[in-house]
Amino acid sequence: MDRVAELLDGWRQLAAWRHDWTASPGPRMWNTLVDRLNRVAEEAVADPVSVAAIREIASNNPDAEVRRNARQWIHPWVPRPPSREDLDRWLRHPLIALGEVPAAHAIMLVPGAESLTWIGGGEVLVQLETPEHPADSDAWAALPRGGALQFLRDGTIRHVAEPQPGESDWDPVDVWVFPEDCPMANERMLETVHSQWGLIEDYSPAGPLPLLHGTGSRRVWHLPGRAPIEYDLTPAGLRPS
Repeated sequence: MDRVAELLDGWRQLAAWRHDWTASPGPRMWNTLVDRLNRVAEEAVADPVSVAAIREIASNNPDAEVRRNARQWIHPWVPRPPSREDLDRWLRHPLIALGEVPAAHAIMLVPGAESLTWIGGGEVLVQLETPEHPADSDAWAALPRGGALQFLRDGTIRHVAEPQPGESDWDPVDVWVFPEDCPMANERMLETVHSQWGLIEDYSPAGPLPLLHGTGSRRVWHLPGRAPIEYDLTPAGLRPS
């Protein structure tokens, strides 16, 4: 069986299990199949003929789950932080081939249903609910634990013990961001967020989302359509609730 035929057969099997969870063989067999398909796909994407065949599957296969699996290799998803090893592997992917590109850990907001994080239009631009316990994430490390941070229009931050609900909820997710002179990587990051995390089914153009960028105490909010605002997360930069 050639590589593409093996991939298609495996993707069809994964799709069948997703369509009927009662037929799923359990996580061990599932993960074994995924690992085998990943090894085959890593070899296939180095071959232009195989890449063309996978593009055909990603575009025209009648099963959306099969198309989705194929797209992961034609448009490989940017791995979630914090593993730099996974990111370096993605950068070396034959269809990415970016080599040693510096990347920063950031927080992005996506439309959600369970978080109290929200975006406002008045004095408070963004309220970001913070976890009770430290997360394994550079982007969260300097944030106070518990309650919420309210990022104000004047460039200051207010920490509140009891988060207030907003009109619409957003969920914070960890992402990698790349230098401005590497637009393809940032575009792929947006595609990853939009497709992998359920905002769209396919790789249609992905618009910008709210982004909290920076490390240590200095952070910058990038809100679509607004000028970035820099904030100081040190205690002196926080106003009491």
